[in-house]
Amino acid sequence: MYELEQSAISRLTAARTRLIMEFPFLGVLALRLPLRAADPAWCATIATDARCLFFNTAWIISLKEYEVRFAIAHEAMHCALAHFVRRGPRNPLRWNIACDLAVNGILMEAGMARPVEAIYDRRYAKLSAEETYSALPSDYRSSAFDIHLDTHYKEQAEGDNEVTDDAGEDTSSSNLARRPPPLKHAEVEALSRQWRQRMAGAAQHALRTSHLSDHMKRLINRLLKPKLPWRAIMSPYFLSLARGDYSYERPSRREGDIIFPRLASRGSVVHVAIDSSGSIRKKELSEFISEVNSLKSIVGVDITLHICDLKLSDEGPWHFPAWQAMEIPQHVSGGGGTDLRPVFDWLNKRNICPDLLVYFTDAEGPFPRHPPEFPVVWVIKGARQPPWGRRIGLN
Repeated sequence: MYELEQSAISRLTAARTRLIMEFPFLGVLALRLPLRAADPAWCATIATDARCLFFNTAWIISLKEYEVRFAIAHEAMHCALAHFVRRGPRNPLRWNIACDLAVNGILMEAGMARPVEAIYDRRYAKLSAEETYSALPSDYRSSAFDIHLDTHYKEQAEGDNEVTDDAGEDTSSSNLARRPPPLKHAEVEALSRQWRQRMAGAAQHALRTSHLSDHMKRLINRLLKPKLPWRAIMSPYFLSLARGDYSYERPSRREGDIIFPRLASRGSVVHVAIDSSGSIRKKELSEFISEVNSLKSIVGVDITLHICDLKLSDEGPWHFPAWQAMEIPQHVSGGGGTDLRPVFDWLNKRNICPDLLVYFTDAEGPFPRHPPEFPVVWVIKGARQPPWGRRIGLN
């Protein structure tokens, strides 16, 4: 048994060395995970708790070299992406699938060869785990090749303030590591900071060796910058409308004969379209309406609302002046499929060119072939990528 364990460790060590040469960013991250042979009773393949890399000896020996490299890189990316802290109240099984699809998409984009057991779906390849989780159909069935540990922290006991680096310490006579317990709150906070620092250091090393692809540069830049929710991304588009222009228009006689330039704001025209095909939940729609109204009140814009599934609602459109909150009309028809074209056709026929169009949709339908002359922001629930315009994922 000892000889087999040493053989597995040798294969893992060689795979990390190869990673450092071919994919230095991933290789440096992998070096941060000490290797621990795990008890096969809980670890059938490979796993990590963000502190160590646990492996099943027999499984590692059975793999091809490229599969060992992919498995190590896969676990390292789970840590670098802080999947151990981001699950929140989400369903664990669905979250694990979403995390694996996100990680494997990154590794495939980086140029790594994928083992057959590693799940991959092109539809979710460039999405975050949160976006993938929201986009996955309820009947999506798949499984991961690695073991996803429940790393959610337990409430810390009083007086327990230390963060230990001893993951899965085994108190039995066997040298094989037991399944590690969930992380404590202090451990989650410390590990989250550590992996951000490790990722920055790995990126610097990769840049020095000129082995960092443009795709990976963009990924690292996005990961190291604070994440912005869709509301924060959408707000600059509204705030840009709150501008004024200097006017030399002649004032009234009561103001005198001298004409001074003055700041005169012009009215901005915003159109909002909502997909009524039935895929968007009431809570999500309510949050969207609330955010638009919040931005509307700050900027003071008039809004025209369109509701559309396969065709525009016969009751619309609805106009809301700057002083009136936007709301969904009662008894609006909908629930069919999705077609993104009718709203644009309506605007085009009337030669209307708004300052901004915000479209809230699942995007599961045909888009207009050509982009319009006005800016379009797509707030999308799901994995679809629009052919043009700015996409904001509804996390």
